[in-house]
Amino acid sequence: MDVAFALKERPAGAGRGTGRERRSQVYEELKGILVDDLQMRAEDVVPTAGREQVGLDSLAAVELATLLSDRYGVEIHDYELLEADTVADIADLVAERRAAAPGATAAAPAPGAS
Repeated sequence: MDVAFALKERPAGAGRGTGRERRSQVYEELKGILVDDLQMRAEDVVPTAGREQVGLDSLAAVELATLLSDRYGVEIHDYELLEADTVADIADLVAERRAAAPGATAAAPAPGAS
């Protein structure tokens, strides 16, 4: 499955780096965090998967919010992560926050990401 097509389209000019390629990159980084740091099963982490399917409960949402803040300097609250319907929605939220961050540039990959 091409990840870029599973992620939502955003209007042109909706922010820096919010195109398909950017969201696809953010999705891959998010998947790495979910699998490597939060020990979720890689085969469950697909763009269309719901939070419950990947195991993103309230505790995992708090951990994910902290990891995203530490790695990318973005503030996303755990309740915002829990309001997202799918992994793609979470990736979109992360991409939007990263693009809106002051001095936003392409972030370095997460430690251990390839």
